[in-house]
Amino acid sequence: FPYTQADANWWVNEGAKCGIIKAIEVDGLCVGCIGAIPGEFEYSRSGEIGYWLSQQYWGQGIITQAIELITKEVFESTNLNRIHAAVFAGNVGSMSALL
Repeated sequence: FPYTQADANWWVNEGAKCGIIKAIEVDGLCVGCIGAIPGEFEYSRSGEIGYWLSQQYWGQGIITQAIELITKEVFESTNLNRIHAAVFAGNVGSMSALL
């Protein structure tokens, strides 16, 4: 939310094929996704981190742990030296996870 079917189509056909993308799994179920996508040109050493998590798993520290794991992997396995994220206004949980 607030993603549309068109957003989902873009993710499946294009977005999930860029950078490092990982499923977030809890008890054998895919409950979310996290990824870091490198920028272009003068931003080629920067990556944007993005994620989503099924609402029933919010507030359990899952995204915070996923951010820590993917950040570690990005810095160890790529030439990126900066990661940034954008958060929708009012998404306090996501803001807290990024601190």
